Amino acid sequence: MIRQQGHEEQIRTECQESLKALFKDLPRKVPTLSEQFESQIVAMAELTAIARTHVYRNSYGRREVEYVPEPEANTRISKGLAAIAKGIASINRRTRVAAEDVKDAIRVGMDCIPDYRRKLLEAAIRREPLESVPMPRTVRTREIEELKELTLIEEALIDSKLSDKARELLEGAGLLSQCVRGRVKL
Repeated sequence: MIRQQGHEEQIRTECQESLKALFKDLPRKVPTLSEQFESQIVAMAELTAIARTHVYRNSYGRREVEYVPEPEANTRISKGLAAIAKGIASINRRTRVAAEDVKDAIRVGMDCIPDYRRKLLEAAIRREPLESVPMPRTVRTREIEELKELTLIEEALIDSKLSDKARELLEGAGLLSQCVRGRVKL
């Protein structure tokens, strides 16, 4: 902000002091992660890895799909999401990761999915028509094609729906049943 000009040193000092206070008395032991929460994080990491896989298209004409590579292994993403959940638990001075810590980590996993794909997946989770998601028509068509190629959605008679694989991963992450019941907003 313009009003901060000339006050940078004071702002920097205040930020440093605030961070020192936040981290001063953190427990030295890393919070533990239950098997249930670990399973949720692994499922979310797998979904994230698949959903963010780049689909190669021909650069001319109708831009047909040419190649769909194998998704990256979910191990790096799993470790990152677990570290986020443990870090949040630690900042909150907990010795065990809580459900709200995992929820935040899972939200980060969803945010790692490219924006248009994430919005289409969220609409499919909520059983909304994919055509209702605001984006350019051509982009929507291509993103839906790519989600099909990645086996996350499948063709239904009128609209697209989640594939069994996507449904299993979302259920494993604890998202599907909560979204269908309207308890969680993605």
